[in-house]
Amino acid sequence: MRNTFFENYIFSDKELVKNIWNDAIIVLDTNVLLHLYRYSEEYKENLLNVLEHYKDRLWIPYQIGWEYHQNRSSVYIDIDIAYDQIIASLESGLIEFLKKLNLSKYSRHPKIDINWFENQIRSTIVGLCDHLRNMKDSCSDNSKIDAINERITELFDGKVGNDFDDSKLNKLYKDGQIRYSEKTPPGYCDAKEKKDRGNRHLYGDLIWWKQVLEYAQEKGSNVILVTDDTKEDWYEKVKGKTIGPRKELIKEFRNETQKNILIYPTPRFLEYAKENMSVSVNQETITEANEIYRENEAIEEVIASVPEENEHEVAKIFSENPWMSAESFLQSYIKSIENPSDATKISDILGKDYLSNPLESIARFMPDHSAIFGKSALNPVEGLATATTKISDFLGKDYLSNPLESMARLMPGHSAILGKSVLNLDGEARTRFSGIGIHYHTTSSERKDDKSANK
Repeated sequence: MRNTFFENYIFSDKELVKNIWNDAIIVLDTNVLLHLYRYSEEYKENLLNVLEHYKDRLWIPYQIGWEYHQNRSSVYIDIDIAYDQIIASLESGLIEFLKKLNLSKYSRHPKIDINWFENQIRSTIVGLCDHLRNMKDSCSDNSKIDAINERITELFDGKVGNDFDDSKLNKLYKDGQIRYSEKTPPGYCDAKEKKDRGNRHLYGDLIWWKQVLEYAQEKGSNVILVTDDTKEDWYEKVKGKTIGPRKELIKEFRNETQKNILIYPTPRFLEYAKENMSVSVNQETITEANEIYRENEAIEEVIASVPEENEHEVAKIFSENPWMSAESFLQSYIKSIENPSDATKISDILGKDYLSNPLESIARFMPDHSAIFGKSALNPVEGLATATTKISDFLGKDYLSNPLESMARLMPGHSAILGKSVLNLDGEARTRFSGIGIHYHTTSSERKDDKSANK
């Protein structure tokens, strides 16, 4: 059993894992290298120190080196743009804030000096803007002096693989079409995002995966692969929870090389280095790495739920706000799919707080919302977007004047969803959250208590 289905047991075999760590080649994905620009100084130094410790075992395929140099400049440009965006927001926000404050209403007040208040507000905003400009000026110009790039260049000096020739790349593109159509990992999740950027980008993950296989076979070596890619073409996901690396990848690696591969996100790689390899890693760095990974994972869950017709909205959000959190991204996406010209808005039916917590708002209104959203029930944003473009088409034109009757017309047996006391919309809803998904648990005793309370 264990030998036949080895891909299901490799991470539970502690002795095998230890042996792999003792001598494996360590390969970093492009996103791991680029994250050195994106995160705190402590994170950067800790990760670089760990990589220095394993310097003799580092290696990257040609494709990853190519992607790193393709994307490096855009990352540090985005860093500079962030300062300018906040300054512009503060300056425009000051004007709007003073308009809303309308201090002139108090110009004849005997105690309130409106000029003093306005000057204090203006000086505070000006001070914040000056502070941001100083921060931007204090940063080195990465286009001229790039300390991170120098460290990475030194670490991987003489440790970059050869590129595939054109004939091998063209064959790989054809194979990639078949693999992507059959959802064979890795890379197929990039099809939507990179379909218009050329084959080198579209099949990038598959190219470097094959380059790793070829190198491992040539050297007869195990591999530790570190990637912060959170998509399902690298990690297996069940009901919104990441289980581990895709078993197809572990199996393909063994079949092609007769060796083993371990696939880790950066947080787990750092944890193992700290626990087992006598490498100094601050716990704060591991905590930051975990938070970063969870944020990226949550954003990817939202992206995966976006209907094709809204993909341009997602691209626009990311191009304008590359540093936003998962929560901010979700809010921005929901705002973007609302039609401001419609008299009826999603907030009218889901509650005013739906932007601050849209998933909870949907679940509270319809605990068993799978009856409406179907198989996408665990991703209500997708369900809402794909079910209809206008809520009025969904619940009827009179849903605002009588939403409960509208629900009843749509689902005569709606008491099964909203509870016997439909006026108490919270009565049956008990939710807990895991990442972006929702899982329900309402015990029989809780339902009994709720019914007693409703009486």
